Amino acid sequence: MHKGSSSVARELRGRMGLLISIPALAALLLFNSVPRAVAGPAPQAQGTNTAELLAVTGAVKQELHLTAADWNALPRTKITAKGEHDAQPRIYEGVALRDLLTKAGVPSGNDMHGSPMMLGVVAGAADNYHVLFSLGELDSNFGGATVLVADRADGQPFGPKVGPLRLIVAGDKLGARWVRMLTSITVVQVAVPK
Repeated sequence: MHKGSSSVARELRGRMGLLISIPALAALLLFNSVPRAVAGPAPQAQGTNTAELLAVTGAVKQELHLTAADWNALPRTKITAKGEHDAQPRIYEGVALRDLLTKAGVPSGNDMHGSPMMLGVVAGAADNYHVLFSLGELDSNFGGATVLVADRADGQPFGPKVGPLRLIVAGDKLGARWVRMLTSITVVQVAVPK
């Protein structure tokens, strides 16, 4: 019997280590990219301090379920980046993705050898769009990609069709990884096929 993508995701999150084969991960991401109605509550406005704004889960030491109040207490950063459809660069404000991963206990720096080099980071949106990063590309000792979980552009909060959170990937030539309506970050261990 075919399981729905949400039940597969719940099953994966429930397993310790979240071991996923590369073909299975590719199939899951491809299946989840098909547009369809999303069940569940609509994303909450950032001003609602008790609703979950962002979840960081999976192969982490400490899951994060951040409300707007939690979000506002995190260290903030700004980057200037030009999106694929922007006429000019914009100033984006928010929290560095690497800082969120560190807060969740995901390996970095000198701990990035062996199995952590097979960790993936899946960013998920309220409309069920997902993108995948390798943990290595997010670490300053390796790829050092500048990725920001932003809540503002040029000093203004994002509207409901983009926010309240948006992933900004400075340096990407195409905007496919600039996830709008970001709701989840899931760390997965990828298995090499034998």
